[in-house]
Amino acid sequence: MDPVDALLRFHGAARCGQLRGLGVTQRSLTAAVATGRVLRPDVGLYAVGSCSPARLAAAAVGGVPSCADALEELAIAVLGRDARVHVRAARGTRREWPGAEVHRTGLPTGSRLEVVDALVSLAHCAPPAVAVGALDQALRERRCTWAQLLTAGGRRDPSWRRVLSLVDARAMSGLESLARVELVEGLAGRGVSVEVQVVLDGVGAVDLLVDGWIIVETDGFAFHADRDSYRRDRFRDAVAAASGYAHLRLTYETVVRRDGSVLLFVDQVLQRGRPPHWHSLRRGSADQDSA
Repeated sequence: MDPVDALLRFHGAARCGQLRGLGVTQRSLTAAVATGRVLRPDVGLYAVGSCSPARLAAAAVGGVPSCADALEELAIAVLGRDARVHVRAARGTRREWPGAEVHRTGLPTGSRLEVVDALVSLAHCAPPAVAVGALDQALRERRCTWAQLLTAGGRRDPSWRRVLSLVDARAMSGLESLARVELVEGLAGRGVSVEVQVVLDGVGAVDLLVDGWIIVETDGFAFHADRDSYRRDRFRDAVAAASGYAHLRLTYETVVRRDGSVLLFVDQVLQRGRPPHWHSLRRGSADQDSA
């Protein structure tokens, strides 16, 4: 078998023994490396140029992608993740790979990546807000069920239980989930409500409504880059401002890269107090037209 074809069967990277099992000869491997068709990152390790860092690390340690890397392969975004590659390997293995976090929790029973398994792993090695964002998306897109999540992770697993307590599938984006968790945890015990996807008359659905009068919306560029979105958002802002609502529109950089900024901004608004001319807008249904 051609070395490139064989490597693609292993998601782009494999050890020599695995390739030999598919009938790849050492001569063909050497020739493929010499011509640049195949890379040799380490002794006995081969890869194609398009191989992802996670798959390369997994092949190097004899494991599979885990946590954020497994979820991203499954098209579930993990906002705010760290820069390390995460792989899952057999218990007792000592293999390492530069830049990789190796979780020696044992290999899964099958070769297929499972959403719930990856979500549980993420909850143990990422901040709660990061894990919640992925869980919100998985539930929103029906990639798993609430019953599956409740039975996963173990009944006495504090990390998993904490993450589950913060999940809300009504969130429309991972950015919104990150902001919500920061506010829910930061405002805990202060009697300040944080509501999700509240529909206000004339405004439409807002991402978060804090204390009934502070609107917090999170803007990812991909969803707000065109003229219609810009016009609609500014109209919504004007209606909310005319009714006395405080309004915070936060960017990806503010929510993801400036840790604690969401809570800081909301706290500063709370300290000023509710405006005397504020009046609550009638709440409508989620399908009403806001622009």
